[in-house]
Amino acid sequence: MLFELEKKQTVTSKNTFSVLLISPGDFGSYRSSTFVTENLGIEYLAAYLSSNDINVTICDARSFDMSPEKVIEKIKGKDFDLIGLSIASREGLFWSLNFVKLFRNIISQNTHITAGGQFSTLETQELFDTIPQIDSIIMGEGEIGLLNLCHALIKKGDWKEIKGLSHVGHISNDRDVVLDLDSLPFPYRYLAFEKDESYEVLLEGSRGCVFCCSFCAIRPFLGKKIFPSWRIRSASSLIEEIKYIKNKNNKLKKFRFIDSDFIGPANNARAIKFAEIAKAELRDVSFHMEGRAASIVKNKELLLQLKDAGLKRVYVGIESGSQRILDKMNKRTSVQENKNAIDLLKELSIDFSYGFIMFTPWTIDKDIEDNLDILRYFGKIQMNKLFHELFLIKGTKAYEEVSQNIGVKRKRDSGYYTYPALTENVARIREIGEILEYEKVEFMQKLWFLYKRLRELNFLKIEDIEYLEQSVDRLFVDIFEYCWNFVKEDPLVLPSQVVDQCIHVFIEKIEDLHKNLYKDGLVFLGAENED
Repeated sequence: MLFELEKKQTVTSKNTFSVLLISPGDFGSYRSSTFVTENLGIEYLAAYLSSNDINVTICDARSFDMSPEKVIEKIKGKDFDLIGLSIASREGLFWSLNFVKLFRNIISQNTHITAGGQFSTLETQELFDTIPQIDSIIMGEGEIGLLNLCHALIKKGDWKEIKGLSHVGHISNDRDVVLDLDSLPFPYRYLAFEKDESYEVLLEGSRGCVFCCSFCAIRPFLGKKIFPSWRIRSASSLIEEIKYIKNKNNKLKKFRFIDSDFIGPANNARAIKFAEIAKAELRDVSFHMEGRAASIVKNKELLLQLKDAGLKRVYVGIESGSQRILDKMNKRTSVQENKNAIDLLKELSIDFSYGFIMFTPWTIDKDIEDNLDILRYFGKIQMNKLFHELFLIKGTKAYEEVSQNIGVKRKRDSGYYTYPALTENVARIREIGEILEYEKVEFMQKLWFLYKRLRELNFLKIEDIEYLEQSVDRLFVDIFEYCWNFVKEDPLVLPSQVVDQCIHVFIEKIEDLHKNLYKDGLVFLGAENED
């Protein structure tokens, strides 16, 4: 499916200059494959180029499950001067490789092909090695660099001199960013305006982060010299964008801010202003946000104001129940502060979900016990998080430390890196998680359905489901503990045997919970995207 922005004439040429922006077909795991939404990064790039008199077409191969061959078929006969690939992950790398090969062989050897996105920026050399037919890579945020590249190509100038542009033989450490986010045009929404009330619209209220968690890719992606490290849009800009979207499609009711911390670590004036305006001027709108524990615990009154304005759910990056691990991650928080944050959300009856990482490069047996304790305390457990491993990203401090001190290797065909476990028990329970993730997909899908379904019902304020939520939480912890106790008590049993025995023991309980949902008619209610 191709989406063409309104045609414009360039100010530097009588001929039109046309750009094709592609979101590669990258579906990932059985969970991520169900999360199909607009590519917000491409939407910003398209709107920015169009506002500067560049003709833009968007091809979202992921949302429409388009193979490289299908995209080639769609664009035959169309004349593009520049093609941009948004490669966020290594999974998208191989789709892009096949596309570029076909494009060069069938359509054009001369069209400039550039790439951007997290993987392109953090794994630049691998991208050039894998797809040598790519001409350039735009490092970090793309608006300014992509526009400068367009202008250089229009004028037939030396595009290799553009700030923040890498090419074969040269990897740039520079970045060019938009400091005033309010100056950006609203992203070009190519899917949302056709969706119904179940669709959740993504909103970007800020870029960057003031914190430096050792495993996070935000700082490496943006570059070390970008100041301020956290740039925010004004409350009025956010409100106007929501109004604009609602005016285009009044069915849309759910919005999610993808900011790493919507409230902010120190100055919460923007969040206060947003709550005031949203309560007064927005109707029939709900929204989700992310927040750090420190921002939550000191803003009770603000949270109440945001709730009155439509806040339904908060995502908190808890990550671990072990203080030792939190310190290794440089989270700058405590286990108790995380508990206080979740307790406050419960007190205010604001729904929540949270990030959690069971296995890290530093995990020992005691850390797993601490993790189980805090998961029992919080509830709302996501099954896959019980076996979730911290995959390292090149360029992060955690990657640098672990690669030097422990050693890393590529995680299957992903853009992430894994590492050996510190204890035999941790190694074996991690292997059990691998088997469940990659070999027992049907079993995991049944568990994922239970979690996702109950989160949807909670969002819809369906009463009398607390008993089901508690039952599912107990089930998930029981499954993990069953495997964990096996590992600790019988060092000779094979992980594959533990998995088979686990499925045999728990499958009936899982089927009973599914039957309860069907019996009560709860599986047929409206759905939503999940964290």
